[in-house]
Amino acid sequence: MCWSTWNPERVVRPNEVHIWMSRRPPPGIAPIPSGWTYAELRRYAGLQFEQDRSRGIARRGLLRRVVARYLGCQSSEVELTVRPGGKPELRWPNPNDLAFSISSSHDLVLVVIASGMEVGVDVERVCALPELSRLATIVLNDAEHEAQPALASGEQTRWLLQRWTAKEAVLKASGVGLSVDPRDVFVVRRGNETVARVGEAEWSVTELAVDQQYVATVASERRVETILQFEDAW
Repeated sequence: MCWSTWNPERVVRPNEVHIWMSRRPPPGIAPIPSGWTYAELRRYAGLQFEQDRSRGIARRGLLRRVVARYLGCQSSEVELTVRPGGKPELRWPNPNDLAFSISSSHDLVLVVIASGMEVGVDVERVCALPELSRLATIVLNDAEHEAQPALASGEQTRWLLQRWTAKEAVLKASGVGLSVDPRDVFVVRRGNETVARVGEAEWSVTELAVDQQYVATVASERRVETILQFEDAW
C-alpha cells in the first residue's frame, strides 16, 4: 500500500476503507482549532502540557477535515457526537452511511473512513516496554499465551502490539471500547484472512503499513477488499 493523492470526487465504496494519516506539527507551529465547539475548546485548553494540547488539537482537527471532505462541507460544519462507548459519530444522519474511527500514538494520527459498515482503527508506536510481561497478561487470553511465539525482545514487543491494536480496533468498531476485556477478543487466522471474535460477533482484521516505527490495525464488519491511504499535512 502507498499514500495516494486525494481526488475531491472520490467516494468510499462498499468493502473499501480509506486511511488518512497526519503528524502533529513540529514545535513552534501551533495547530489551528478551526470550527471547534466551545466544549472542545474548553477540553483541550484545560490540558496542562503544551504537547498534550497540540496532539489533541491535531487529532480532532484531522477528524473534522477528513469527514468534511466526504460530506462536501466545511470542517466547521461537521457536528460530532460520541456514543456511550466513546466512539465518535455524526450528530445528524448522513446519506452515505459514513462510518469512521480515529487513533493516535505519539505524533501520528490515523482516521479510517468506510461506508455502510462499522470500522475501528488503532495505532501504537513500537518502543521498549519495561512491563512487557504484565501487558501480555492484560492483552492475551490463555489460548494466545499458548500460541505466543518465541521471539527476540524487540520482535516480541511488535508482536504483542499487533495483537493489542487488533483487539483495540475491534472494540472501537463495535463501539464498546474497553468496557470489554481485551482477553475476551479472540484473534485467529482463517486461511489468508485474520478475524476476531467477540462473543457471537465476528470482525475482519487487517494490518496497516503506515510507518516502520508503528503498528496499526483496522477492524471492519466485512472483509476489506481495497485499502486506499491518504496523507494530510498542516
